[in-house]
Amino acid sequence: MSTVHTYGGLQYTHIKMDAFTETGSYSPIALITTDTEYDSLQGVLGVRWMKSIIGPQTSFDLSAYANWTHEFLDESVEGDLRMAAGPNKNFHIIGNGAGRDWVYAGLGGDWLLSSSFDLFGGADVQTNAHTTYVYGNGGFRIKW
Repeated sequence: MSTVHTYGGLQYTHIKMDAFTETGSYSPIALITTDTEYDSLQGVLGVRWMKSIIGPQTSFDLSAYANWTHEFLDESVEGDLRMAAGPNKNFHIIGNGAGRDWVYAGLGGDWLLSSSFDLFGGADVQTNAHTTYVYGNGGFRIKW
């Protein structure tokens, strides 16, 4: 049996970092930061395919997916800092933005060898105009 389904979602994240002043043995170069806030609203649209192949002694479950994710709010974290003994001027810092749009895709399988043992594995790719990540997993499960 094989199934295909679509999915969508929305995720909101708010991060607030309180202002702080570094302390230590060499305080003239200590950093003083301001409050920093980051708001993320990510939307995702995707499709997933699943198929089970059942044999006389074992079964094999396959799956694959692809989705698009878009960041609607802050692409990167921004904040201000200055040096304790330096000029009374703030430096505006902008964190690394990884882009607003990403495509994710992956495939995997689960080979059920018996009621107490199975092997599994998968590979995923996450990419956009700036970078690409590829990662995978594999292993075995023993159930008792």
